[in-house]
Amino acid sequence: LKGYKPKLFVSEKTDDVPVDIQKNGIQTVIMNWASGDFDIETLCRRIRRMKTSKYIFILVVTAREREKAIEKFLQAGANDYVFKPFGKDELLSRMKIAERIIKLEEELMRSKKKMLTLVKEDPVTGLFNRRSLLDEVLKEMGRAARETKYISAMVASITNFKELVDLHGIGVMDEVLVESGRRMKVSCRPYDKLGRYTVSDFLIFLP
Repeated sequence: LKGYKPKLFVSEKTDDVPVDIQKNGIQTVIMNWASGDFDIETLCRRIRRMKTSKYIFILVVTAREREKAIEKFLQAGANDYVFKPFGKDELLSRMKIAERIIKLEEELMRSKKKMLTLVKEDPVTGLFNRRSLLDEVLKEMGRAARETKYISAMVASITNFKELVDLHGIGVMDEVLVESGRRMKVSCRPYDKLGRYTVSDFLIFLP
């Protein structure tokens, strides 16, 4: 198609499709639903359950006689459909729509990821905030209880924090908090949980 240069990959077996998508980095899947033996609903659901950082657009090509079944595969995860026969201009327009939707979905995924990070992070130090830290601690305590293992925790405090704020200002103390958190983080093991517990306290949970 003029103006559109996709990387093409053809799968003959439905069981191979999810593997082929991940292996080849495919983001636009065109399904030719020409046979009643082709379980399009199951395949759409399998694709949607895949763990991938990229959004996958699913276009179904089918005959107009199957119009009544369209709602089922759309509910299963397909994005769009086109009836046969169709011209190259129609298919090109569908591919351009797919390209726009992929971009929009990926922007949405990035926004969600950023929001989740902001919800979990302390805005000053970038470590866990109090709520997220306690969530992590409860998970580790539950794991320790199931496996009958010991746990420990430490609190590191800047005891004269208020006096230092009055003397140097909050901007300087933010830098102190950032550097304190950085030093503690490099001293922790990868699976230790570190976060800002109060204004001037850090909690280090040690599984």
